[in-house]
Amino acid sequence: MATLTIRNLPDEVHAALRVRAAKAGRSMEEEIRVMIADTLSKGTTKPDPDRAAAEMRALIRAANGGVLPQGVVDEFIAERRAEAAREEADADRQIAEYHRRKGSE
Repeated sequence: MATLTIRNLPDEVHAALRVRAAKAGRSMEEEIRVMIADTLSKGTTKPDPDRAAAEMRALIRAANGGVLPQGVVDEFIAERRAEAAREEADADRQIAEYHRRKGSE
């Protein structure tokens, strides 16, 4: 079997690997072998954005009774615009109140 040496491993990566290995009941060396084998057995080291999008849509459908919600972004934008208008009106009132107080001094 071949041997691999990894140099300049950041301390936080080392610590995370140690925790991950401990949770799995393995040594760090064994955990790295498993991680490498799992990654290479998938046939690619790059995530497939189309697959990820399909999985996300499936999760969203499952969370919403089997349908994809429509207009969510539009609703969010409308809510944010209304909130911004309220904030602007509050600021205008505060400025007007400040000027009234300054004028009465």
